[in-house]
Amino acid sequence: MRCASSCRSPLNPSGPIVETVWDELLFNQADVKQARLTYKATSTDKSQATLLVRARNTDEPTTIPADKWEFIDAQTVRLLPAGTAFKIGDIYQLIYKAANPPVTGIGFAATRDIVSFARYATADDAGTPNPLVAAGRPALNARSRRATRKAAATCVISFTADSMRTRRIAPSSTARFRRWRRGGRS
Repeated sequence: MRCASSCRSPLNPSGPIVETVWDELLFNQADVKQARLTYKATSTDKSQATLLVRARNTDEPTTIPADKWEFIDAQTVRLLPAGTAFKIGDIYQLIYKAANPPVTGIGFAATRDIVSFARYATADDAGTPNPLVAAGRPALNARSRRATRKAAATCVISFTADSMRTRRIAPSSTARFRRWRRGGRS
């Protein structure tokens, strides 16, 4: 997933965050002659990257020789000789090193933590009261249908415990979420 806005990369005092990543490239048009990568490669040296291809997911990938492809720039590759199109339906996979990936998925963690606060806390760390407290207890509970639905949707992507990993905010069963999506009881 790409950031629509200008996402900042996490800072590391000892230098950039560099990890091996891979992009799966699929093409539906016969005239595609270059592929845009999700992240910028740390180097355009082909000895630090591998391009693989296979016809189906279940097939064993074949390595495309380094003399049959190249980096155009740090975020674009193409097949050689220049002008060679990628084959429709084949699955290309480029394995390379990238630096400073954007931070994504923060919204899911924020939702998880807000639900946890609303369900369990009477006040935050600064002493600000939970606006959902009734009679000295948090009013949001497992029987709150709307909150349970949101929590169930969150649990599908494994955010079932709050950031402290001490309290569950949703059941860990994805079957419950599937039943809810079909209109059944959660």
